[in-house]
Amino acid sequence: MVISDRFIISKSLFYANAVAMKIKAVLFDMGETLIQYDYDSPGEVFQRILASLGISRSLPEIENAFLNAQKEARDLDLHSSFGRIECEEYWRKWDSLVLRHLGMANDEELAGIVQSKWFDFVGCRPYPEVMEVLSRLKGIG
Repeated sequence: MVISDRFIISKSLFYANAVAMKIKAVLFDMGETLIQYDYDSPGEVFQRILASLGISRSLPEIENAFLNAQKEARDLDLHSSFGRIECEEYWRKWDSLVLRHLGMANDEELAGIVQSKWFDFVGCRPYPEVMEVLSRLKGIG
């Protein structure tokens, strides 16, 4: 059974598993699975947030800071804490690294503000077929 290009459910696999066990939940990753973003890079969103706070940085500066933050996060093994600490805390630490690589002091308050404003500036919407897929899955039981 193909529900859409993005969501494919094999009818035989579904029924074989359904007979063996009752499916209690179906989990989806949200980003780029259920929702699509209205930006070309995370740096653009970061730039918009900073601009809303009166802080001006060029997109190349921010993208360079992202690259340097990625290297530092790898050295600090920050990525291994993803899912083990609160989501907001993880992204606040990430934003703090980016801000430091933009030449700003290690400002946890500003990092928290950037993190809290992310979805206000990211611009996202569900893919066109998502509501139908979720409705059909709900109907299956």
